[in-house]
Amino acid sequence: MTDVQRADLDAAQRGKKFNDDNNLLLETILDEELPPIITEIEAQIGLVEEAEAKQQHDYGDVGNEKEQLKKEMAKQVVRFALRAKTKAARLGLNNLADSLNHPETHISQADGDLAVTRANDMKKAMDDNKGPSGVLTNIKAADIAVMTAAIKAFDLIKDVPTSNVKVKKAEGTDRIQPEVTKLNGLIQQEANLLHSYWDGTVNEKFANEFELQTHAVVLGTRHNIVEVTLLKDEDGKPLNDGLVTCLKNGKTSDGNGTNVYEIVGIQVGNASFKAEAEGRVSADFDVVVVRSTKVSVTVKMKLV
Repeated sequence: MTDVQRADLDAAQRGKKFNDDNNLLLETILDEELPPIITEIEAQIGLVEEAEAKQQHDYGDVGNEKEQLKKEMAKQVVRFALRAKTKAARLGLNNLADSLNHPETHISQADGDLAVTRANDMKKAMDDNKGPSGVLTNIKAADIAVMTAAIKAFDLIKDVPTSNVKVKKAEGTDRIQPEVTKLNGLIQQEANLLHSYWDGTVNEKFANEFELQTHAVVLGTRHNIVEVTLLKDEDGKPLNDGLVTCLKNGKTSDGNGTNVYEIVGIQVGNASFKAEAEGRVSADFDVVVVRSTKVSVTVKMKLV
């Protein structure tokens, strides 16, 4: 998984947390499309995580693969079991809590078939009681999908002879970007609805908060970027002494001595800009800002 793909996944996970934390507020939006979009976001996060898990064993010796995949299976099952057993214990469901009260070694140190059986038993206990209809409301269908993928990945290889040394790249690496792209699209659909219903109301701050939380961040930089190239209208030569301002957020760029003016961290959607330069007619223009993308435009500025 690339840094950008990881940033997109992290952003979507923050969006999911926003949805979980603001569930009641989101229910006030009476649009039939919003609930399925929120559900699809959660499921899509699971698919991206599944593709990433498969990527982790694209290549290598199968003997080492088996060990790593068994550990990954144990890690994923116990990760969700920790929250599930806590919920069960607080509800007084001691038998259910006890069935999930196992360390990773309960799975990882067992022989292949027994490891799969133990992992499936714990997953089944969570699946049978998952939310929203079951008592384990902190376990979702997407969580079950992550565990299922990890178990399947080990189960498929546990009996393969060590001489078979490759796992298809298509199962992991080549699947990640299409799944991330779909996830980004779902996030954008939700953002569109939140702005449509909440902009201009007391809830506008929540639409902006969702937008902020779901901005992908790579090395501390938000990467919704607009890059403006300024040229002289009369001869098409670079215009290096200008100033470009994003009217949506007030951010500016002076080009740093070049004729390329870059502004980052702009909210997705339509944004208005102004280009100014001494002795030139200022230019106003609009740009459609795209999530996780650098959008480039060229502006020719006329003499006063």
